[in-house]
Amino acid sequence: MKKILNAAALGLLLLAGQAATAKPVKRKAAAAAPAPGLWGNKITLSADGTAVLGNPAAAVKVTEFISFTCSHCADFNAEAHSELRGSMIRTGRVSVELRPFLRNDFDLVASLMVMCGSKEKYFGNSDAVLAAQKAWFKEPADPAYKARWTALDGDKLAQRKVIARDLGLFSIMQARGYTAAQLDTCLTDAAMAARLEAMTKTASETDKVLGTPSFKINGVLQEVYGWPELKPLINAAMSKRP
Repeated sequence: MKKILNAAALGLLLLAGQAATAKPVKRKAAAAAPAPGLWGNKITLSADGTAVLGNPAAAVKVTEFISFTCSHCADFNAEAHSELRGSMIRTGRVSVELRPFLRNDFDLVASLMVMCGSKEKYFGNSDAVLAAQKAWFKEPADPAYKARWTALDGDKLAQRKVIARDLGLFSIMQARGYTAAQLDTCLTDAAMAARLEAMTKTASETDKVLGTPSFKINGVLQEVYGWPELKPLINAAMSKRP
């Protein structure tokens, strides 16, 4: 993975342009069923510490590889939300794993914040960050940000805190109930940062993920990148596994 922000200009606007063109070129323990419809509130953790929403023993397991700076990921989240997070998951037949994929160093900052605190907050954090993507993933209005970020090139942990504040990510997360101290702790979580980088490497090298959003259904990578294309594949998988 590239190291974070090593020049004053930092290429933030270039990355924002990259986000608009990010579309790629081409576990079974029995779970007690909750009351009908409540699978949509069930969150467990995978072995890698990623969040899984829905029945952990669902017949159809969807893995979503997501970049928080990817405009197509924000579009997918908005388009799929009501059906994928709603009717499909609530039946107990489908689960969704949220798996961050780091395309750039701003993704690392955002992912550390999304995966901050209780696992019950991960999906809500993801929704909030993606919904506000156009507001935070752009060049800060204060031109002094370049000097602030460059001055911290030798202290990446402190640099993450400043970046998160300058981009407005702190405000988004504080509106979700986090304190500044909690967010600072998560942004300097070296173990989580290493885990996210390792997951991205595995996704690229082993799963052959080329870009975001990407999806696996029951462990098989799909060559589709949006909800209109993914939905019929999930429906087909459900029809094979009633």
